Amino acid sequence: MLGLTHKATHDDVKQAYRKLSVKVHPDKNPENEQSQSAFEIVKAAHDRLDDEERLSFCVRICSAAEETVERKVASQKQKLRKGGGGDAVPEDDPGQLSISVKVMICRMFAEFEQRKAQLEKKDAEAREKAQEELAEREFLEALRKKEEKLWEKSRQKRVHGWRAWEKAGGHKSKIPKMKEERRSDGSGYNSYWDDKGDHYKKEWR
Repeated sequence: MLGLTHKATHDDVKQAYRKLSVKVHPDKNPENEQSQSAFEIVKAAHDRLDDEERLSFCVRICSAAEETVERKVASQKQKLRKGGGGDAVPEDDPGQLSISVKVMICRMFAEFEQRKAQLEKKDAEAREKAQEELAEREFLEALRKKEEKLWEKSRQKRVHGWRAWEKAGGHKSKIPKMKEERRSDGSGYNSYWDDKGDHYKKEWR
């Protein structure tokens, strides 16, 4: 975006930004609708490279891309020589070599962005899972407290009921006895067995 090679220094970045920002600034191009977008792109490139750590990271990727192309060219030349022919390749042209390096740089940055997106997605999923687990724990804790509160409330109700029963003398109450049917003359009970004598006792077995 700044028109610099991967060998540019931090000062080169600042100088290129000053030059391009003036050129594409919306105030300098009031009739151009794309000037604002162009200015934002240039500023974003500068802001990324203004951080020395990011600049160093970008330089390492570009250098790795350059080394990859050099190894690829050397391998192609070696194969050609083994085949008995010359070792001429398109990258012998400095312009073509520069294009091959730029293509490799773009590929490596694309792979980096893809990996970055995967890690961000994984991190987002991990945060979402952690939030779900936290919500579950909070819900279960709230449910436990609610159950304890209801149990305590019902316990107090039971205690009050027991105390009221004791106060009313409920602990002294006895089960009423069932009275047997008396004879018509009032002389005793079990008039049903009078005409059977003692033989009715045999039925007890």
